[in-house]
Amino acid sequence: MKKTIVWIFLIILSHALSSCIAFERSFRPSGFTYKYDGKYTGLDTLIDIDGYYKSVERQAEPVPNPYSQVVRYHSALMFYRDGLVCNVTSDNPWKAFRDRLYPVSTWGTYRVYGDTVKCQFITDLGAMRGVVVTSRVYHIVSKTEIEEIDGDRNKIMHSFYPLESRIDSTEWNWLLNKKWFWDADAYRNRNKK
Repeated sequence: MKKTIVWIFLIILSHALSSCIAFERSFRPSGFTYKYDGKYTGLDTLIDIDGYYKSVERQAEPVPNPYSQVVRYHSALMFYRDGLVCNVTSDNPWKAFRDRLYPVSTWGTYRVYGDTVKCQFITDLGAMRGVVVTSRVYHIVSKTEIEEIDGDRNKIMHSFYPLESRIDSTEWNWLLNKKWFWDADAYRNRNKK
């Protein structure tokens, strides 16, 4: 009888531990390759980044039910000199950024390749659904306009809007607390500045 109880206990314990490991791994998104190093990117020499870039108005498809409404929204990007970028989806991005209406849950990093900015965004979908990585590519049209290049849709233009006070990327960015988000050398040296 004691052996059976011990075996049952060991099976339950091993299952519980393996579940915890799988749960932890779900927060390390696969496909994320643009590790954050905190280095100056030079993007501010190509486009204005003391504000945000807002897309033309988009329309979300309503859910099929009699009470659904068409949702209109804008995608808004805020770039930082050190390679960070945040994305807010809102019907009024200016107000969302100005009033800090909610913490930004979609953060990421970008790389500059000539007149192209490649971004990888990481969205936190909550404890039960984990995080997801999305990639987007933007072509620099002018100092105040960028164009999202997407093979499945039309090109989406984003225009610049200045802001007096920007979101503090160190206060709001949940990814800075994740070791897997960082380049290994930058993580070791992050507090030496």
